[in-house]
Amino acid sequence: MTPRQRIPGVLVLLIAASALAGCDVASKRYVQDRYAGQPPQQVISGVLHLRYVENRDVAFRALRWIPASIRKPFVLSVVGASIVALCAALFRLRRATFAERAALTLILAGAAGNFIDRIELGYVIDFINFDFWPAFNMADIYLTAGGATLVIWGRRLLKEEAWNGQAAR
Repeated sequence: MTPRQRIPGVLVLLIAASALAGCDVASKRYVQDRYAGQPPQQVISGVLHLRYVENRDVAFRALRWIPASIRKPFVLSVVGASIVALCAALFRLRRATFAERAALTLILAGAAGNFIDRIELGYVIDFINFDFWPAFNMADIYLTAGGATLVIWGRRLLKEEAWNGQAAR
């Protein structure tokens, strides 16, 4: 398959990622408008709440030791570069399975959804809150589902393309 033949398939994946990211952003704006400044709303008593949280760090506060003035540009740079790399991977992977392409699409959607928040608001809105786990959002679900799919089905992901140049040497 030539690069020109791959474009329609890649466009479908990019449209799917954009739609998922749009759903994520819309859900966060709804929660922001409805629940900001309000107490958590019970969905399942003692288990699940809708709780508006402004997350200025990354998952599990992993970068809390980096000053905020450095953290924000660092996270934006890393996530922005990751989005570009994911788009390139979707285009370049010739022999990826459906599961691998779906996983990359989910990861791209999740990264884009949280990136939009960071650019627009300076933080990520989290709102799904189990009593035993930190709050998260739809983009986090996409990232987790995509990552889990890669772990389960992606043993050969990127091998052909990433190491393609070594065979030519």
